[in-house]
Amino acid sequence: EVLKGTNFVNSANFDLHRKIHDLTERVEELEEENEQLKEKIRSYNPSKYATRPGSSYANSSHLSLMTGLKRNGPLNLFYIHHPLTNEIPLNHKTNTHVDAWVTLTALTVIQGAILALWIGCTLAFSDGVAELEHVKTEEEKEEALKCVYAAVDDIVFMEENFMTSNSSVLQHGRYWTLLTACFSHSNVAHFVGNLVAMWLFGFKLLRVIGPYRFMLLYSVGGIFASVCQNVFTTWEGGVEEMPSFRERCKPDFDESVIKSPKYEKPCLGSSGSVLAMAGAASLFFPRDMVIVRFVPFPIPFPLAAGLYFASDLVGITHPDFLYKIMNWGQERADHEEYSPTVGHAAHVGGIVFGALFSLVLLWRRKKMPPALQQTLQQTKK
Repeated sequence: EVLKGTNFVNSANFDLHRKIHDLTERVEELEEENEQLKEKIRSYNPSKYATRPGSSYANSSHLSLMTGLKRNGPLNLFYIHHPLTNEIPLNHKTNTHVDAWVTLTALTVIQGAILALWIGCTLAFSDGVAELEHVKTEEEKEEALKCVYAAVDDIVFMEENFMTSNSSVLQHGRYWTLLTACFSHSNVAHFVGNLVAMWLFGFKLLRVIGPYRFMLLYSVGGIFASVCQNVFTTWEGGVEEMPSFRERCKPDFDESVIKSPKYEKPCLGSSGSVLAMAGAASLFFPRDMVIVRFVPFPIPFPLAAGLYFASDLVGITHPDFLYKIMNWGQERADHEEYSPTVGHAAHVGGIVFGALFSLVLLWRRKKMPPALQQTLQQTKK
């Protein structure tokens, strides 16, 4: 009996050791597979979010775009349904609400500061000219002239660095004006209109794509819009450089020549960047309803962007017809030369770039294998 019991215990121990050995081999295989999956993740998306210690895509929030399932992560704000992709990763930070406020507020402050410079230079010039009319002594006249000359130099500086044109970029090498013009505005109404649109389109979009992609969209979209407007101005016949403000201040300068189509029209404004946001947001949020001019009821966002795109195309090809529509049938005077103040080509370029930008992001998410998506959410580095 003792021998039988001993044999039974030995057999049980043997079976237990064999199972432990099998489990150990299985654990080693699983660890090896896990490392291989991690390598696939790193090779698929070699960004800092996948390699930085303490961060992971498992902690990043995701939007489910096709299935309508709840988002993974601490944020549960809204859903987006779209047939082009499965999911779009949000910013790696969890508090995208704060990111949106900080980014848009920073853009507002920068644009407001540049507008304040424009207004300050213009007011200084106007005050100096008004003071010249009331001077009584030569000393007062000399001081007033100094103020006027200083204001003229400041305005010329602003024109050279915060307005863009072909001559500014190609002849004088001021390439930065393609970007700085996207932060500059001609007056308060211009600034407020673009600012309202930027917050309406940008806040929700920024919370989806994150501040880095958003600033890339704003900057590159604005540059592309500026290039489109400069190319259109040259194609339209504006081949001569616009006289500077210093030349326009001379007593013998004829103001009517500025309206001549032979002169290029320098452009400024963030409308190209804002419409790049609109083009991207129209594809990210295709079910959103918006209200546009001349349409008494809400329409889908993509349709609104398409109508705006079509109106800008009409503004490029048939400006007189668009002038009639926007001014309720009012005819321009026969002697009035056409001098557009709206950069329709910049608007078209901004919408096109924004749409392409969003399609690239959606296409990249569509190409991600489903198994890799699941592993990406569960793996921590």
